[in-house]
Amino acid sequence: MQNIQHTNTDGSVVSIYVGEHATIGAHARIGQYARIGQYATIGEHVSIGAWANIGAYASIGAYASIGAYASIGAYASIGARAQRHAVRSDGFVFTVGLLLGVPTVWAGCREFDERRAREHWAPSHALHGETVAILDFLFR
Repeated sequence: MQNIQHTNTDGSVVSIYVGEHATIGAHARIGQYARIGQYATIGEHVSIGAWANIGAYASIGAYASIGAYASIGAYASIGARAQRHAVRSDGFVFTVGLLLGVPTVWAGCREFDERRAREHWAPSHALHGETVAILDFLFR
């Protein structure tokens, strides 16, 4: 987790902790010493209070407001349509949610709609059977 200086839209500068590959919207308001876990997504109009802890892979969207000292668990989805998650036997995490209204799966650095996901994890893939079962679960 890296300590960075975040500038809020009101010009205030706060010290926050941000995990690898976390995304913070340009207009999000973040409180002093908040912690944003790896791969977490904080939307454009979100407000995160001081000392709040946002878990890894969490998604905070819309106009959600998270209070000071709050703790949001890993993989939580707040302010948006619920997401589903699954972990393959090799530890690879799959998440499905909406991207511009289209059901989308995120797995590592990959982002696919259902058709492209099934094409990517073709029968030649070493974990094809398990991956297809996960996609069936996520997209049902």
